[in-house]
Amino acid sequence: MIITIGRLEAYLYNGTFNQIMEREDCVFCKIVSGKVPSARLYEDESVIAILDINPISD
Repeated sequence: MIITIGRLEAYLYNGTFNQIMEREDCVFCKIVSGKVPSARLYEDESVIAILDINPISD
């Protein structure tokens, strides 16, 4: 199963986010944990804003 932003929001809403953070196929979880490099534009205790690796427009 591919983890999307929508699914992450659902996991956050129903309280199972910690379970999803343990999955190996969750690229967003890897970005948050620092296992995958990212270009972070902004970060605080509840938000991380990153650049898209394949933006639709320049």
